[in-house]
Amino acid sequence: MNKLLVLFAAAAVSLSTAAGIGNGAIRTVEADDISVQQQASNSLGNAVVTLKYSSYTLGSVPVTPDDRNGIDEVSVKLNGQELIKNKDYILYYSFNDRPGNAAVAVVGVGDYTGSTVKRFVIKPPTVKMGTLTTGKGNIFVEWEPMDGAQGYQIIYSKDSSFKDYHSTTVWADSGKNSVNLKNIPQPGEKYYVKMRAFVTVDGKRYGNYCSPRLKNVVGGIGKVTIPTLNYVYRGRDLKPTVTVRDTDGNKLTDGKDYYYTISRCKNVGVATISVTGVGNYQGSAVKKFNVVPADIYNASVSSLDSAYAYTGSAVKPSPVLKYKSYKLVKGTDYTVSYKNNTKKGTATITFTGKGNFKGSLTKTFKIQGSGMFTKDGAVYYRDHKGNQQTGWQEIDGNYYCFDRITGKLVTNTTINKIKVDSTGKAVNLTDYGLSRIKMMMTAHQKVLELTDPSDSMETKRLKVFKWEIYEHPYWVWHLLANYYKTTDEWDVIFADDIFSRGRGCCVADSCACAFMFLEIGYTNIYVCHDGRHGWFTVNNKLYDPLFAENVWSVNYNADYMDYRQYPVGRIRID
Repeated sequence: MNKLLVLFAAAAVSLSTAAGIGNGAIRTVEADDISVQQQASNSLGNAVVTLKYSSYTLGSVPVTPDDRNGIDEVSVKLNGQELIKNKDYILYYSFNDRPGNAAVAVVGVGDYTGSTVKRFVIKPPTVKMGTLTTGKGNIFVEWEPMDGAQGYQIIYSKDSSFKDYHSTTVWADSGKNSVNLKNIPQPGEKYYVKMRAFVTVDGKRYGNYCSPRLKNVVGGIGKVTIPTLNYVYRGRDLKPTVTVRDTDGNKLTDGKDYYYTISRCKNVGVATISVTGVGNYQGSAVKKFNVVPADIYNASVSSLDSAYAYTGSAVKPSPVLKYKSYKLVKGTDYTVSYKNNTKKGTATITFTGKGNFKGSLTKTFKIQGSGMFTKDGAVYYRDHKGNQQTGWQEIDGNYYCFDRITGKLVTNTTINKIKVDSTGKAVNLTDYGLSRIKMMMTAHQKVLELTDPSDSMETKRLKVFKWEIYEHPYWVWHLLANYYKTTDEWDVIFADDIFSRGRGCCVADSCACAFMFLEIGYTNIYVCHDGRHGWFTVNNKLYDPLFAENVWSVNYNADYMDYRQYPVGRIRID
């Protein structure tokens, strides 16, 4: 036999068939004439071949355990005797340059004949795992593909020792070099991750894990929802209820998992909600909604009287429009048009929305004459709204007084220290008299403002008294001692402190309140003082605004119980 060493070749072919790894490169030796003598005692067919390891990791050169890093890790024994390499046997390797099942053939030489084959496993090199990424409640793992690997096994655990772990396999024939670990990790959790490329031999996986890496799992901002996409303008920033879910559909918590801002959300147009992940969540999302015009028909109208005096010219009231708490701006939010607003009768005013408002709103008002009228032989006064009024009124530059109870014109007498002639017109007016009339007219308007027409006299006096004591801080503008000894005309001076300046002393409180009681219809009214402190009386009942702030019962409609029964001085108001 002078061909190939048939025995080794047959053994190598048998190995490749048994391992299921196909044809491979087999190292062979040629000899011109080798005489094979089958001597059972020296045949290596019964030799025991031992490798230091059952598996080896493939490097840059084929794996040869008998010369790995200069160390012989192959042991051959026959009948308990250690044989010597290259003296008693020669080694030949097959399939040792790729991951999978490899073999070493031990062929006898010298005094030994025959051969035997030892199988071992070659593991793929350590895989190069890329940077771990997260952002959607996941851990994304990628790696560099490796020739010869049957698959890639990724394991991950909350414990660095991997005592308990989860495992995922990606097969090489899938062509994938990444995996998304999605089902187990949750935002806020920390996982150690490592992986290996492997081959499977006899049902067992072989491969080296790379060094583990720690990754904090971060969730991602997913869907942002609001109750509706259209919100009606409200005159302020709109703040819809925002619901944010992560990429897995879990509802997130504002301030803990995300924060959001809303821009351009006041005026008509498109508003934007911007959501940004925080804490265990990252990423952002945007939601837009529409701010649509409000219907001006729903606005409230104030400062529009039901009636206005006829002037011969166009009457153009300027009402105040409010939508909820927002005060509309003429020219910006609406325009105004009038109809039938010159002659006596019913006029209309129409507000047409613009900008943040749409639609229109129409109101009516009356144009009518004001002045005196006669009924059942008596003369009365009606203002431009058609309401009958009492007290002092200015008509065509003259002043007339109408009884505060009956409303009838007062004529040919002296009333409130003012002389009126047979026509009811005030005559011989002094500066003090004119100032007194104007003060009484001011008090009259304040009573109209503070009370209702249906209120009783008692209810009206209570309302104005409380307004007086609770709405005006104590302040001394004048010293009574500088007036009362030389003049009886100080009532108007002190009352004006309250009506014009908004605060005053006890004398000012009493004067202002006394004038308002007069307009309600009370008579026999005096403002009294002790030289410093002031109060007033009505039909001999005591009213002391300053002292009533502390003790009500003895200072409002009260009987005299102290020195105030004997004032140093007093001045009559009615």
